[in-house]
Amino acid sequence: GVARGLCDAVGGEVTVVQLDAHADLRDRYLDDPFSHACTARRLLDDPRVAQVCQLGVRSICPEEVAYARAHAARVRTWYVEDVHAGSWRDELEARLAGRRVFVTIDVDALDPGIVPATGTPEPDGMTWLETLDVLRLVARTATVVGIDCVELAPRPGQHAADYAAAKVVYKAIAYAMAARA
Repeated sequence: GVARGLCDAVGGEVTVVQLDAHADLRDRYLDDPFSHACTARRLLDDPRVAQVCQLGVRSICPEEVAYARAHAARVRTWYVEDVHAGSWRDELEARLAGRRVFVTIDVDALDPGIVPATGTPEPDGMTWLETLDVLRLVARTATVVGIDCVELAPRPGQHAADYAAAKVVYKAIAYAMAARA
C-alpha cells in the first residue's frame, strides 16, 4: 500500500532501498502472500516500483535467490559481507542516480548489539557507521520521497534499541532534507 500511494503521489516510478537482514522475496510464507517475509516481492508486483535495492541481507532462502537472479534488473541484494567490504557503493549510486527513492529500514538490518529488540534478529548485522553511510549515499544520489522504520520490538526497561531506531530515522530524515537544501 505504501509503495502504491507513493507512486500515485509522485506520478511515476519509485525505487525502494531496503535495509534488512532478510530478503523478504518469498512469494508466500506459511501460505500467506502478505506475510512480512513477502514484502519485497509484493512491492515488485507493482510495475511502478522500478527496483528494490537490498542491503545487509544475511538470511535468504533458495526461492528468494532464484527470484533475485531471474529479476536482476529489478532486484539487487548486497549481503552484509558486501556492506562490510564496501563493495556496494558504486553500483548502488549508479542504480539510484536521479531516481525517486523510498527508504525502508528494518531494524534487524543493524547488528543485534545495536538493536537487539526486534522480532527476527540475525547475527553480524550492519554497523552504525555502515548504516549511516548507506543513508548518506542514498540522500546524496537520489530524491528521497519516503522513509519508514519497521520491526522494533521494544522491551520494558531496555531503551537502547528504541533510541537507536529513533536516531536512525532522525538521521535518514536529516540527510534527505539536507540534500534538498
